[in-house]
Amino acid sequence: MRRSLVFITFSIIFSLQIFAQNDFFDATIKTSDGKSIDGFVKIEKGYCPDVLIFKTKTDNQEQTYKPSDIVNFSCGGRLYVSSFAEIKQDKEFIGKQVFLLLEISGTKSLYSYITHEQHNFYIKKDETFILLEKDNDKFKNQLSDYLGDCKTELKNTINSTT
Repeated sequence: MRRSLVFITFSIIFSLQIFAQNDFFDATIKTSDGKSIDGFVKIEKGYCPDVLIFKTKTDNQEQTYKPSDIVNFSCGGRLYVSSFAEIKQDKEFIGKQVFLLLEISGTKSLYSYITHEQHNFYIKKDETFILLEKDNDKFKNQLSDYLGDCKTELKNTINSTT
């Protein structure tokens, strides 16, 4: 009986350690001085973190980074960029330093901010991140303006969406 209890206790502890380790994923952070550091981040998949918990591969010490502390980080083939953007907080929009997920990279990139409470899209014009309005007409106008130098077929497609 005692042996079974020890085995069960050990199994639970071991399982919890394995489960907890699943929260850390291979990642690279880029510091404001341009250095890239490889390690692991603790991140909830599918969401943009408020802060980043990072462990280097060499010392395994956890460090916490705010979006204002680093330029970006990559994890699982996805890039999160430190950005100042309008986000919804307590039913109103405020400007805040956050990590935006790069959804589409190119001359005209698309970013998103995803939490349990919201999912917003952003475009970058000059150095400013612009929140895309969820109202369909405003959204179409913003995209038409942003993609103004793109092909006419694309603009027609945007305008024909409902």
